[in-house]
Formats: sequence, C-alpha cells, structure tokens
Amino acid sequence: MAMKISSRKLQSPILIPSSKSYAARMLLVGAMSENRYSVADIPKSQDSIELIEVLKNLGIGYRDGDRFVLDKSFPKDETPSDQPVVLNLGEGGTTIRFLLSLLSLGRNKYLLKVHPRFKLRPFAEQLELLKSLGAQIVESEKEDELCTLQGPIKLPKSLTIDCSKTTQVTSSFLILAHFNNCEIKVKNLNSSAAYIEMTKNVLSSIKADQSVPVDMSSASSFLALASIFQDLEFPQILAADPLQADSTIISILESSGASIEFSPHLKIKKSILSPFNVDGSKCLDLIPNLCFLASHIKGRSRIYNIKNLKHKESDRVEGICQVLDQVGVNYKIDDNSIEIEGPYKINSLEKIETLADHRIVMLASLFLKICGGGEVTNSNTVAKSNSNFFELLN
Repeated sequence: MAMKISSRKLQSPILIPSSKSYAARMLLVGAMSENRYSVADIPKSQDSIELIEVLKNLGIGYRDGDRFVLDKSFPKDETPSDQPVVLNLGEGGTTIRFLLSLLSLGRNKYLLKVHPRFKLRPFAEQLELLKSLGAQIVESEKEDELCTLQGPIKLPKSLTIDCSKTTQVTSSFLILAHFNNCEIKVKNLNSSAAYIEMTKNVLSSIKADQSVPVDMSSASSFLALASIFQDLEFPQILAADPLQADSTIISILESSGASIEFSPHLKIKKSILSPFNVDGSKCLDLIPNLCFLASHIKGRSRIYNIKNLKHKESDRVEGICQVLDQVGVNYKIDDNSIEIEGPYKINSLEKIETLADHRIVMLASLFLKICGGGEVTNSNTVAKSNSNFFELLN
C-alpha cells in the first residue's frame, strides 16, 4: 500500500500517542497481578491491539471505556481446555516474546500463530530457554505458526538470560520473576539497556490504575523534523524520559546546536545543526531518524554499534541504505557503523520504495516531506507503532 506525503507545513502543537513499550509492560504486570489492575491511554498501535486481544481471549481482561481492566490473573485463572487454544500473537517482538513467557506458566496447550515476518527474527533462544525450564514446545513449519507450547515451567531461584540479540526476553522474565521469587541476571547486555530499566521501573510502581506515558519513539520523527524543517511544540512532553531510549534524540539535538526549551513543555525551533557521533546501541529504534537528521547537516556524522538493527522487523541496515540510495545521500557503511556526509542535494521524488518495516517507512516519509512530497510504499506497516503518523505528518 502506498501513501501520498504532502509538502505542507505541519500543524503545531503536535499530539504524540502513548508508548507501546510501556503499555506492554503494564499489561503483562496486570495479567499476573491477583489484584484488579487497569491501564489507561493505551496506544492504538497494532502491537498493543494484538496484545489486548490475546488477554481478552484468555478471559482475564476487558475494555471499560478508555481503560483495559485486568480483573483476573494468569495462570491462576486460566480456563482449562482439552483442545489446543489457538492464539494470534501478531508480529510485534515485545508482544510475542512477552506472551511466550507468560503462557509458559499455564497448563493448557497453546497453538501460537504469528505474522510470517516474525519468524525471520531471533526467537529460537527463548524457546530453548523455556524448554530448559520444563515447557513442552513443538515448532511449526507453517509460515504463520510459531509453535505449540504447554507449561507450566518452573522458575529456579536464579536465572541468567543472554541479551546479545534482544532485551525483550529478559524484560518478560523480570516480570515473571517479580511474582515468583526468582532472581534474574543478564549477560551480553550490549544494546537497549534502557528497556530493562523501564521494566524495573514499572515493577517498582505497581498500582491499581496505571496510565501509559507519551511515546518518545513516535515523537522522535517530529522532533527531527522540527529541528530542520519548521518550529514545533509538543505539549505532552514536559521532560526527557530516561527510561525511553529514543529520548536520547533530545540530548543529541541539543549537543548539535538545536534550539530547545521546556517552558513548560517541549518547543523546538528550526536550527543550523552540527554533525554528531552517536552510539546506536543505546537507541536502536532511533537510528533511522538519526540518519535522516545527519543527511541534512553539513559535515560528517557517524552512528556506531548498529549491528543489532539486523534483528528488527526487517534488516534495518539494508532498509536504511535503500532509502538513502533513492534520495541520493552520501554515506559509507561497514558491519557496525554508518557515516553520513551532508547535506545531500534536495530534489523532487515521485516515490520511495521501502522494506515492509514501520521505522523504514517513517524514514522515507520524512525525506519526502522535505523533498516536496511523493508516495511511500508499505505505508500500512506504520500502524504497528503509530496509527496516526500520516495524519500528523500531512
């Protein structure tokens, strides 16, 4: 599906959706809590919708206006079934990995369906870990089925988890461990450490009624645009959130010379920026937007420790390069870094072809906004994280 991007100025202020990362953690905590627990301001992202549908199908939660209420807990209130329970987990890495861990506590056999793209991402290590803890797992050769899974697993007093490819498995087990007297240790924590801290923060502040904070991943596209395209205000952002890795864009913009103030909310003015040198392992999802920024800055910017981008919804290293090539950006890339020499020559573009990855589609859309508008392919993928992205952009 293609979407037309206009060259019109954006309407300010910009209202950003809430965080699917926070929402997933809050919902999983609520799923295990034996006390009534509700979550408000859940984003209308595809990942959040799919997670909620699974929790509803498990019979432990329901919608109540703008809140999702969890009045039962898993596995305590698991409904026994003589037949495999079929659940569609979707595509989201956080959703699927969190649910794999949660469902392994149950006694039913679950047939887990996923989007075929997820099966290209790392998941074998989690299945092996669950097997070692007592889960019965049979992987499926069908492209839209991951496996059948049946627990219950038994958590030891201490468990070490490898974070070399993803921290999502560790976050899921931190939540399980909170309710099961288990100590979680990590190894090879080379990227996305902020998400571990986010999980710990959600666990340290459990209360009956939760509200999901604004999403800095969604905000980052518009913060980048504000610094080079037009002045914008963000009334929901009162401070940078250190538990959201993509909040790093604020400090990167500040160090590059952007005009930023909180008075009381975030305001960014179009500025002349200086090149930057950034460790991408601390903010992997931000890297496409950083490449967009670097392309508009005079001089050479560098983003390093980017290799784990290959384990996202697509090989994002490949996806970024495809977009930069079509726009005409001068860059050099190796196994673990990218250098961008800006600014590129802005020309009109009729269309940018992208991989089917929401972050890559958003990257291409930002370039089209600057280049006078045009069509971006695979536009349907942005619903995964920000269903109103094009509404805000156009």
